[in-house]
Amino acid sequence: MSNEPHEIPCICPTKCLYYSIEKRRKRNFALIFVFLISVSISAAASLFLLVGILLNRRHRGRTTTLPSIAVIVAGRNESATIERCLRSVLALDYPPELIERYYVDDGSTDGADAIALGVSRASGGMLRVLQAPPNLDGLGPKKNALRAAIEITGADLVLFTDADAEVPRGWAKAIAQRFGPRVGAVAGLFTPDKPNGTGERLYRLERLMHGAISAGCIGWGYPSSVCGANFSYRRQCYEDLRGFARAQAQAGDDDLMAQAIGRKGWQVRFATGADSTVRDLRFPSWHEFEGAKRRHQSTARLYPPGWLMFFWITLAAQVGYLGGWVHACSELSAFPVVLAGSLVRVLCDYFLLAALARSCLLEDWRRGFLLGEVLLPFYLLLQPFLALSQRFVWKQRVLTVKTTHPVGCQES
Repeated sequence: MSNEPHEIPCICPTKCLYYSIEKRRKRNFALIFVFLISVSISAAASLFLLVGILLNRRHRGRTTTLPSIAVIVAGRNESATIERCLRSVLALDYPPELIERYYVDDGSTDGADAIALGVSRASGGMLRVLQAPPNLDGLGPKKNALRAAIEITGADLVLFTDADAEVPRGWAKAIAQRFGPRVGAVAGLFTPDKPNGTGERLYRLERLMHGAISAGCIGWGYPSSVCGANFSYRRQCYEDLRGFARAQAQAGDDDLMAQAIGRKGWQVRFATGADSTVRDLRFPSWHEFEGAKRRHQSTARLYPPGWLMFFWITLAAQVGYLGGWVHACSELSAFPVVLAGSLVRVLCDYFLLAALARSCLLEDWRRGFLLGEVLLPFYLLLQPFLALSQRFVWKQRVLTVKTTHPVGCQES
């Protein structure tokens, strides 16, 4: 005779119903609890960044003495935007004796180099056009191009923007004046103007959210992600680091440099105001957007452990948040709690972006916000899959994360 315990069937319908309801109640409570924890994490992250943006106001001091600067643009196959970009660089309001302008072409095949040479000739020598040298040291391609200009300039500051960007006339002064005695780097916002259609509005919201993360973290004194289209640092910092931080990484000419400069004891600042905001001239296709995101996410594994932990906790919060909505669809009693928690999350994100928009004097940023909030958890969950990619297409090159040289070249 078996001594193993066996389940005694319930012979009382009332007890069976009670146990079923009690089990369902406990499950509902557990899922709601996880959802509320997830909302709390997301709200706390937004409030952390919001306070960081407000803390940037402490650092609005400006130097009155203008240093010498070099504005450097590196580009590849940007024939559609390069002329407009370079003309905005030439129009910068800065003392002529204190500014150098460089465009480094990284092997364009669409005639962008010829357009740049035409702009250079018309400028009377105010713009120097260089060709990226052979990448013999295994640097990331963009770093190799930027280095060609950095190492021939004698300017105190190097200001970077991209070939698909347009800088305001007062940009150089606005950035240079933020370099106090202990400031080693200054970042700023990079966003498109006047989006048309849902896709373009969502892209602009993504850029604004990236800017909010950058500004918020810098406000707390812990630079994380910055945008290379609006990033500047002292040439002395470049020399102190003996070149680019993690030079063999495919990306990181911006965010990894900002983090390394901060670790060296220099202060990093986020510039606010209309003159500090660089305009994105092009709304990318999905293929271009995916390639750029894969390149950027390839550096995530090189971030400090604290930022990686923050990233994974935030990612887990998105899973709990979406799980709460799935549960609310099957358990209507949970719907009011899930809806209230979602409203709290939306309000925190709204105030975060509103603070950034106000500091950078942006208008008409709210269009598409609610749709963006719906899609944001899915977008955030996509990030780790992009980071795991070992191969990606960027600027018509097929690149790998494990090696730093292009393993192929193809038209996208």
